[in-house]
Amino acid sequence: MENNTCMKRPRTELENPAAARRISPKLLWWLFPLSAVVALLYLSLVLAAGFGDFRGGHLTKAVACCHLLFPRYLPLEEVTSISDEAAVVLGRSARHLYLNDLTSLSQDAAESLSRSKGGLTLGLTSLSEEMAEVLSHHEGDLYLDLTSLSAKAAEALRDHEGLLSFHQSGGGWYTFHLTSLSDAAAQALSDHKGPVSLDGLQALSDGPGHVALAKKLVEQDYHFGPDFHFLTDLSAPAAEVLSQCEGPLYLGCLTTLSDEVAEALSKQEGPLYLGGLTSLSVEAAAALSRHRGGLGFLGLTSLSDGVAAALGQSEGDLTVGLRTPLSDGAAAALARRQDSLGLFLQAPLSDGAAAALSQHQGDLLLAITSLSDGAAAALGQHQGNLHLDHRQLDLSDRAVEGLSKNGGDLRLSLSSLSDEAAAALSQHQGDLQLGVASLSDGAAAALSHHQGKLGLPSLRDLSDAAAQSLSWHGDITLGPNSHIPESAAAILRAAGHK
Repeated sequence: MENNTCMKRPRTELENPAAARRISPKLLWWLFPLSAVVALLYLSLVLAAGFGDFRGGHLTKAVACCHLLFPRYLPLEEVTSISDEAAVVLGRSARHLYLNDLTSLSQDAAESLSRSKGGLTLGLTSLSEEMAEVLSHHEGDLYLDLTSLSAKAAEALRDHEGLLSFHQSGGGWYTFHLTSLSDAAAQALSDHKGPVSLDGLQALSDGPGHVALAKKLVEQDYHFGPDFHFLTDLSAPAAEVLSQCEGPLYLGCLTTLSDEVAEALSKQEGPLYLGGLTSLSVEAAAALSRHRGGLGFLGLTSLSDGVAAALGQSEGDLTVGLRTPLSDGAAAALARRQDSLGLFLQAPLSDGAAAALSQHQGDLLLAITSLSDGAAAALGQHQGNLHLDHRQLDLSDRAVEGLSKNGGDLRLSLSSLSDEAAAALSQHQGDLQLGVASLSDGAAAALSHHQGKLGLPSLRDLSDAAAQSLSWHGDITLGPNSHIPESAAAILRAAGHK
């Protein structure tokens, strides 16, 4: 009888479950690396096209995705153009986006970037009303490097609630290109909901918008405080507002000062620095003499006896920088002050001016390039603290001996110190600070007999023998800029000195 039973096809090894279980691990060994290679190859092809554009300054979607993953290795500072798709990706970022060189972008890209949650820096030099309206919805701080700002664009930015800053930072430097505003634009910015930073502003007129903006800059809650350093033109009404600054007020670019502005600034209670002034009228000086927070004039070409007499009536610290010689009469007028007096003199100090200054009762700081023996002897009669500083002075032993007789604390920055000069300084009755780079064994032995505190903040060269001598001094401080050999430092530390 014919057998009709179908002949079964034997199973292959792959169809056998037991065999499949034996082979699967082998397949996985190959499949995982193979899939990873394929994925990396695909990603490299995508990124190659993207990075080709990125090196040219254009930001694609692929590179933007990589930036979100590796922001440290893919900075955005040199991006000059951006696709709308890349902007959508960056809009998901919670970090500060530094697009410093991005000078133009589409409105769709701006809308996407405005959705980012961190700060946003754009290199836009101009801003339309429509673009300003879009950027006003950004919830973080907004940095714009504009060269001009229309009143309509400023009004559109009014609803922005974060910091609105018109400067950029890069390489440790700040750029300030927005230097002027119309009164209408100033009025609009004064109504901005968040703080405004306009550090590059050069003029505050008497227009109502500028006065309102000055009021906002002074009163707003901004941790850096107001900065008017670049102001070159200041009206009296705006100065009245600036006088409400409670902290230091820096007006270093003002080259002229009217009597009215001086009168307004005299009401300010913090330190007032007018380093850009080259001259000062007697009337302006008289008005500023009523200021109570400290005054600084570091750029004066000359100082008349009348101006000095007016400034001599002021209260608070006074610092004056002078390019021409200080007259004996001006020195005598300034010496009548009770508070600290600082003089930065480019011309030599005469013996007569030094004798006049020696009568000053407060702290006296002199930044000078040279000092005669007679002037040093005169300053040695000063009974307050005396600080002579111009990096490193080259003084004779006789000059140092004259200064050592000063009745208060004495601070000197010297190019060198002889054993004889050190012996004279060891007799000084107050605290002593010497800005010298090295001390000989003899000088160290002499200074060890000094009775007050001894500071050596710039010391770098000191032998072990010199350190042993200094270790007998009662109170020595070296300071962070002192880098003496370790063996000498160990000797001083063992004696309890810092």
